[in-house]
Amino acid sequence: MKYLQVPALAHLSTCLSEIDTGDSIVTGRLEAYSCKTAGDDKKLYKSLNKHYETLAHSPDTQLDMSRSPFGPLALSTSRRTFISLVCTLNASFPDYDFSSVKPEQFKREPSLHMVVNYINTVLGPVMPMDPLFTAKMWHAVDQQISLRDCDVYGYLDSDDDSFGDNIWALNYFFYNKRQRCLIFLTCRCISKSMYQQEATMKTGSESEEEEINGGWAWSVDDQIAAEMEMEC
Repeated sequence: MKYLQVPALAHLSTCLSEIDTGDSIVTGRLEAYSCKTAGDDKKLYKSLNKHYETLAHSPDTQLDMSRSPFGPLALSTSRRTFISLVCTLNASFPDYDFSSVKPEQFKREPSLHMVVNYINTVLGPVMPMDPLFTAKMWHAVDQQISLRDCDVYGYLDSDDDSFGDNIWALNYFFYNKRQRCLIFLTCRCISKSMYQQEATMKTGSESEEEEINGGWAWSVDDQIAAEMEMEC
């Protein structure tokens, strides 16, 4: 997957980056990706494609594989769509590995209109400072990917650490097969205490990395210098 720089989506993501609702914090972003595989994605695609092609033709799992949200996984097009969403999750959350996510953890939404209304209902109350935010968001998404030509998939809530302990969460993929690209909307609402805890953990992790990269790690040269001082 290749992340696509789209200024309009980057601006919207900034608006969603840290919204204080009083007793909770809402964070979210909108990201566009090309679905052309390369590098690690290509390796993952080959691995998952082979795995699910085998399952789709196995008598023990053939029936289950024919009922996936992406259509029968015996079809290469169905497997490609599924794997594209997995690769998108990996790209959007680089600290986590989604290669073990199952097809049934996604849902193909039957109606774009219903998804739009639901997202508007959730996001509207948390953006009182900009009552036109959702209208601007859908315009930007439509300009980039043509919503009427998209299949919409939701990633179902799970125990993945990447999504943490949420009050609520939105994870939707707007996938245009013809353009071979998609837009991923991810947004979550968490308590302030959880947000502060995550921020503290992130700061600690970054500080530890800076110490290592900044030369605090004990090197071979340090060892030699210390031994020479002892000899003197």
